[in-house]
Amino acid sequence: MTTPSPSDPVALELALALRATREALDERDAELEASRAKRAELVTELEATKTTLEATNTTLEALQALHPTKIDGNVACAIFSHLKEPKDRDALASWLEKASELGHVGATHDLAVYYENGTGVDKDEAKAIELHVNAAGLGNSISAQRLGHCYEDGECGVAVDKKEALKWCRVTVELGYTYAQCKVDRLEAELAATHTN
Repeated sequence: MTTPSPSDPVALELALALRATREALDERDAELEASRAKRAELVTELEATKTTLEATNTTLEALQALHPTKIDGNVACAIFSHLKEPKDRDALASWLEKASELGHVGATHDLAVYYENGTGVDKDEAKAIELHVNAAGLGNSISAQRLGHCYEDGECGVAVDKKEALKWCRVTVELGYTYAQCKVDRLEAELAATHTN
């Protein structure tokens, strides 16, 4: 394209507008091409994910077919994290029970929560407390913290017992959840105040 002479301002303005439009179209073409490349990349990624999921489901079915005595707690928990249907969660409690019996700390804590809430099992607060104690003994700070809450507020079928709450809050801190130290300090202050009155 030839550039119009500067003596024709209208033609010059139109030529500049045309050049700007072509540059904008070239930019849009480049963006469109990048978008197409990204889409192709996402389609490839999606296909790889589908393949992985199909393999995972096959592996999950194979794991579920194993006899419970051949499954350790880590495998049991991995199986349950993939359960999609609520009806499958009813079976979860029995598998968590098996994993808990094998000493799996996460399964023991999860089973305590199931008994506490009646998820997949009949609600049994005494069993929940027992399992929280076991999980805390295995090193689960969340169960220790939950026991502190239960005894402080009289939850999960236990009476309010500030000394027992303090004990479990201290265990929580010992297990590495240092944020519970403020609760330890508060309970110590409350107990000290009740002894001086």
